[in-house]
Amino acid sequence: MDLLFENPNGIPRPIMSNIFSRLPIPDIRSVKCVCKNWNRSCRNTGFLNEQSMFSKQNNTQLVIECDFSTENNNYTEIVVVADDYKDEIIDRAVFIPANLRRRMYTLVGSEEGVLCITAWKDDCPHKIYLINPTIIDSMVIKLPCMMGIYDPHATAFVYDYSTDEFYIAYMISRDKVKNSAKLYSFSSKSQCWDIITQLEVHVGTFSETSVHLNGIVFWLASKADVKKIITFDISSWERSIITVHNLVEQVLVELVRVQDRIGLLTSKVNIDSSKDFIVWINNDLTLRNIGWTQYYRISNAHRAFIPYSFINYKIFCVLDKTIETDIPIQDSTKYLFIIGGENNIMLKRLHCPDSLTLSVLKLFHYYPTLRK
Repeated sequence: MDLLFENPNGIPRPIMSNIFSRLPIPDIRSVKCVCKNWNRSCRNTGFLNEQSMFSKQNNTQLVIECDFSTENNNYTEIVVVADDYKDEIIDRAVFIPANLRRRMYTLVGSEEGVLCITAWKDDCPHKIYLINPTIIDSMVIKLPCMMGIYDPHATAFVYDYSTDEFYIAYMISRDKVKNSAKLYSFSSKSQCWDIITQLEVHVGTFSETSVHLNGIVFWLASKADVKKIITFDISSWERSIITVHNLVEQVLVELVRVQDRIGLLTSKVNIDSSKDFIVWINNDLTLRNIGWTQYYRISNAHRAFIPYSFINYKIFCVLDKTIETDIPIQDSTKYLFIIGGENNIMLKRLHCPDSLTLSVLKLFHYYPTLRK
């Protein structure tokens, strides 16, 4: 460690680390290739954390899974756009391995500059890819078991700062066993799957997006008027099933993270057809019957708004094309409505070439890092 960031001017190493962490990643990698000490420095956990923290604070963007359609076919792309209200043209996708291009895949999540993607083959989940598009690095992971076309499954992607490794939690319904699922865990360091347990849940009722907090994965399951949250601790392997109470009159939308707590983003249709968006929080999910309290509310939103994410006190919405609005809708344009308060509704337009039809499928925060 004494040789790291040595310099003739006697600048303290922590300050040098802070300075170099602010460089664009392509510049960091260019220096790394020609300087032995710098190469060692770039692999140091302390520097990786420094660079990651600076990038998160100053270069956070939105990574979006998009479905592009033409007259002849449709395909998936993953694009990165600025987390602001400026119009943008989607003209290029992030790096993905060549064998994934023009194939069916889904974006599971984004953690520390690394994307988790499930690739499909013959209408079945086939492999999982961990990809850092900034440094052009990827890892291919075989699924823990064979999948059938109709096998419901759920995937969660987590980075654990305490151990400096990525985890994948994977749950799949047990073949021919009703309301039963197997839970698996994968570590990027061990690069192997562990069979954790069997749970009495129906994976087919899970929402597509999971949430994690302090190393615990949360899945939301909703069937009829019964709603449950399934939790899994990636370190201790502890798990639990929690019933959600007192939200029967709400149309449940999504499980979200609210700072250091878990929340529920709900949508309620009013008599005049407008919508109320409410974020509920629960201060202690270890208790089975504790109530949910209202944390954030947007009243009388346009009835065509479909909310699907809550990030940093902003609700991201898209338009329901089946409902008439005074906003001109074009196939080559997608509108992201970013609601930051009662009187703070901003519009971000995402444009693509006129020959394509664009749909936004999933959205996560993303910031470039050097992590592998």
